[in-house]
Amino acid sequence: MLPPRLRQRVASVGRATVGLPRRGGPPVDADLLAEMATACRDHEVVVFEYRGRGGAASSRWVEPYHLVTGYGLWYLIGYDLHRADWRTFRLDRLTELTLVRRRFDPRELLARSPADMLRRSISEAPYRYSALATVAVSAETVRARVPTLLPAKVTAVDGGRAAVALAADSLDRVVQDLVALDGEFELADAPAELLDRLDTVAERLRAASARARSK
Repeated sequence: MLPPRLRQRVASVGRATVGLPRRGGPPVDADLLAEMATACRDHEVVVFEYRGRGGAASSRWVEPYHLVTGYGLWYLIGYDLHRADWRTFRLDRLTELTLVRRRFDPRELLARSPADMLRRSISEAPYRYSALATVAVSAETVRARVPTLLPAKVTAVDGGRAAVALAADSLDRVVQDLVALDGEFELADAPAELLDRLDTVAERLRAASARARSK
């Protein structure tokens, strides 16, 4: 049986967490997760260091509201006091968490639910690389094979095919998602850097296969 203090921390995580499709992703420190869940539960302001998508670090004072697990990652939905606006934070980019023992009165979310708020944040964010793929499998199959994709990014088209909108700050992430589709696909609006990266990956795979066959 778990000690009472540990049971309370586990219960806090459960109450503060909203679940979406999730698989894999960077690990998150268990103590950080439990402390953030407690802050969400108790409506307590937190301070932390945050590394943005571009790599720049900054200190944040935030009212934490909900933890959302989805698309391979853990997220915090919170109100950034210095920026006077709602923000979505990836927990794997967050360090040096401090609970400042200052309570706040909860604000009304800008969406119907924390999950909807996360979907909006991710779908509206600008990404460095994007492409549109038409793949020769159904939309349902695509969603099952790549659960990290937002549902709105996968659309059924004629002939049992699916149109998939891909976007990421990393070329490798886009390539990984294309490979995970596991079907014949055509690319539209793909940047030259992505096509070059696909050529490089394809050549490496062919070379590895040839070496294995020659043994």
